[in-house]
Amino acid sequence: MKKFVTAFLIGTMSIASFTVDAGAYAKEHNVVVVQDVGQLTKTSSLMLKSNEAVCKSTCSRSSEESTSITAVQTLEKKTSWYYQSVSGATWSTTVNTQSLSMRNSKTGLSSGTYRLKTVFTVKYKNGKSEKITVYSTEITVK
Repeated sequence: MKKFVTAFLIGTMSIASFTVDAGAYAKEHNVVVVQDVGQLTKTSSLMLKSNEAVCKSTCSRSSEESTSITAVQTLEKKTSWYYQSVSGATWSTTVNTQSLSMRNSKTGLSSGTYRLKTVFTVKYKNGKSEKITVYSTEITVK
């Protein structure tokens, strides 16, 4: 029993010695620590209406910390190994308020599986910014 306790304590101490303070690591390695992403409400949705893909994206912030929100929507089609941007199906908008809502559509889609990729860039009063990528669920065009 004594050997077990000794082994347990040595194991615990060796694990504890490898913990890293995230703040200290960020400062030492010049890592940018972003704002609390949890304070943002973000959506990226894709719906099929007849032969039209309807792309909707929203982003809102509950506090007054952001100065602008930019969203870039890209409709993507699934290939064998990856997603590829659909020609003529990238849109962008910027607002200088606490919320953004955009809606776009694309017609003439060929059969396949699609998703909407939305990249939100939020700029803050302190000069920092962050990018958040949100994907919709997939839809299939037959």
